[in-house]
Amino acid sequence: GSAGQGVVSAAKERGCNVVWFDGDGYSMDPDTVIGCATLAQDKLVYGQLKAALLGDTSIYGRADIASIRDGYIDFDPDGPGYRTLPHEIRSNFEAALASLKNGNPDFSMDSF
Repeated sequence: GSAGQGVVSAAKERGCNVVWFDGDGYSMDPDTVIGCATLAQDKLVYGQLKAALLGDTSIYGRADIASIRDGYIDFDPDGPGYRTLPHEIRSNFEAALASLKNGNPDFSMDSF
C-alpha cells in the first residue's frame, strides 16, 4: 500500500535501500529495493481450508509456524537492485538462504 511506497521513497531520499516483504516490490523502485521476500499465503490458506473442509478439527486452537523450510517463505532474486549487489554479498546471502531451507539453524518451537 501507500505506507510501503512511503518507506521506499524515504529510503531513496536518504540514499538507503530496502528489502520488501510479501511479494514483488522491485517495481516500486528497482534501484532502491534490493530484495523481496515472498510469502506463500495462498498455499497456507489452501492447506488450512482443505483441512477444515475435510473435518480436521485439530487445526483449531493452535498456532502453526510457517517457515522457509516448508516453502511458505522465500526470496525473489530477479530484481535489478539485487543483481547489482556485489557478488560476495549475493553469494553469502544465497548460502544462508539455502541453509535456512535445509532447517539450519533450527528455529522450531514446541510451544509459545
